[in-house]
Amino acid sequence: MTNIGNKSNCPTNINSKERTLRIMAGFFMLMLSAVIWGMINRYGLARGWRFVLIGPYYLAGLGFFQAHKATCVRLAAQGLRKLDSGVEKINDTEEITVLRRIATGIKIKSVIAAVVLTLLSFLA
Repeated sequence: MTNIGNKSNCPTNINSKERTLRIMAGFFMLMLSAVIWGMINRYGLARGWRFVLIGPYYLAGLGFFQAHKATCVRLAAQGLRKLDSGVEKINDTEEITVLRRIATGIKIKSVIAAVVLTLLSFLA
C-alpha cells in the first residue's frame, strides 16, 4: 500500500491542494445551510422545509470528511488518485479496496452528520 502524505498507514488519493479545496467546499456548504435555515425562519416557512437542509449538510460533511481522510470518494470509486503530477490510475488492487472502504465510511459519516444536523435544526 502506498502512503501519500498521510501520517497513518491508510492510503490516500488526493494531495494537500485537493484537501484544501474540500475544506473550502465544506465551509461553503455549511454557510449555505445557515443562510437557508435563516431564510426558513425569517419568512416563517413550515418546519418541514428544514428537511431541505439535509442536502447542504451532507455535502458539507463530504467535504470535511474527505479532507480529513485525504480521500476523494469519486476518485476512489474509479480507482484513481490526484497528486501533484495529475490524475493517475491506481494499479494496486489492495489499495483500491482500502480506498473504497474509506470512501464508504466517509459517505456513511456524511449521511449521519446531515441527519443529526437537520434534526438539530428543528430544535431552534
